[in-house]
Amino acid sequence: RNPDKVDGRADLYGAGVLLYRMITGELPSMRSFSLSRVNRLYDSAWDDFFARALSLSPAGRFQTAEEMLIALNNLHLRLQGACAIENTISAAPENGMAVSLRREPQNICGEKARLLFGLDKQFRPANTKSRKKFVNEEYGMMHDPETSLVWKEASSTYRLTLQEGRSYVNMLNEKCHAGRNNWRLPTVNELFSLLSDDLRACRTDSEHEALCFWSCDLHGGRDAWYVNLDMEFADWQDVGCRNFVRAVSG
Repeated sequence: RNPDKVDGRADLYGAGVLLYRMITGELPSMRSFSLSRVNRLYDSAWDDFFARALSLSPAGRFQTAEEMLIALNNLHLRLQGACAIENTISAAPENGMAVSLRREPQNICGEKARLLFGLDKQFRPANTKSRKKFVNEEYGMMHDPETSLVWKEASSTYRLTLQEGRSYVNMLNEKCHAGRNNWRLPTVNELFSLLSDDLRACRTDSEHEALCFWSCDLHGGRDAWYVNLDMEFADWQDVGCRNFVRAVSG
């Protein structure tokens, strides 16, 4: 807007963007810079830091690199608290009974969504410990004995809009992929059932790019819920945004 008055605070904004992406793997959206919401290692002080570092107004940013560095050095990870929380999480049932998960899509927001999805206040799954083992079947399918769900082993090749994701699932049904014509988009609850110890331990760099999946659950008129299985949280995006699709059956 006023290129003649651009100064070093523009570089500090760029440094804030770079740091945010190093931590999250994503570019900061215009809606929120909240790290504490998606990862228990970061407290609200990190949110305050990025709110200032990424202020649209130069006057609202750090005014010097030294000031920004001092603020950064004063931030800490909540390692001890995270360990305490992790130790309170119980393992999945081991009685051999299949867990019944919601399969019907919902249009839901806010606290009602959090309770329906069974998530904590950071929209992360309350029960994240799982030693489940998936059974690889023919035709590139994965069976989860714990939920009786059958998943297409591979996700969509590319990130898709929600409408493109629906078309992708319809294509699987038209082709009767793996002998099935009841493929569908999973609910948020079903997507979180994919979390397992193996998933956490065996990720590759390429897999990190393929762990954000559309659900069938909507958030108002133009948004839909997705699940990030890398950072293990649910959030919503405009339906024109792009995420991968993992089809489920059963």
